[in-house]
This record gives sequence, structure tokens and C-alpha cells, in this order.
Amino acid sequence: WTVPLAVVTTIAALVLMGGLAHYEVRRRRFEVFYYAHHCFLAIYATALWHAASCWYLVLGGLAHWAADRLLRLKEAGRAWTVACCEARADGVVHLELAPADGGRVFAYAPGQYAFLCLPDISHLESHPFTLSAAPSDAAARNRLAFDIKAMPPHPGLGKNAASTFTQGLRRL
Repeated sequence: WTVPLAVVTTIAALVLMGGLAHYEVRRRRFEVFYYAHHCFLAIYATALWHAASCWYLVLGGLAHWAADRLLRLKEAGRAWTVACCEARADGVVHLELAPADGGRVFAYAPGQYAFLCLPDISHLESHPFTLSAAPSDAAARNRLAFDIKAMPPHPGLGKNAASTFTQGLRRL
């Protein structure tokens, strides 16, 4: 009886994750896309329930996921101060963050992104933004820089929709 359960769970999780990976969903509702991908944990649990001897097949993926979560948790607790926040042309906000403890910025490479949670806008929302400073830039050694374009509210939310995360950033 665990075979139909495994099939249904796997198909449901893959359809859900595939549908929510659509460009519009990722763009407008990143949190839905992000947290829906945690449904893959249900597939792991179902696989272990179906065949307890498959633990060695899922151990690598689960270990990688757990290490990533622990590293993010460690870095999420680090306090940052806003070194520069200025509105630029075409709805772009330039944001620079410096470590509150005066320490050095972590090593990063071009094209990487960071999840930002700005408590003045929302304690619960975190969004990924691409780092815009070159790691070789002397000023970037002690700061993280982002150039963020304000996104309009989703049309499906109506005229009275709350402002988006990036519009809130522009108001800061």
C-alpha cells in the first residue's frame, strides 16, 4: 500500500513545485515558490516510509539541505547597518549594507545573490537580490551593494493592494 502513496506524493510534489516555478510566480510571489520547494521533504519522508533501506539514497541530499539551512541561519543572525540608501533614476534604489560589528564582508563572486530582510518594511519577508559591487572593489570589502528596481504590485491584487517589498524599500 505504500507504492500508491509514494507515487501520489511524488507526482503531487513535482506538479506543485513545477507549477510554482513558473516565471510569474517566482517574480511576484517568491515566498510561495521558495517554501513550496520544501515539499520535497515530503518525498524524502515517503521514500523512507516506503523503503526504510533507502536512507543511503536520500542522506546526501538531506545532509546538503541541512548544511545549507544551518549556514543560512548563522548568517541570518548577523546584524547589518544601512551605509547608503538612495533613490536613483527609473525606480532603482541603491542600497549598501555594512556589518554592524565592523567586521569584514563574506567572500562572494559575481552573479551571487543575498536574501534581504528589512525590518522597517517587514519582519517576515526576505527577498533575493543580486550583489552589484565587484568583490575586487576596495569599498566592497566592507560593504555589500545592491541596485534594486521597484516592482509594481501584482495586477491580480486589485487597486487597494499593499505596496510591494521593493516599493517599501524606495520609501525608506
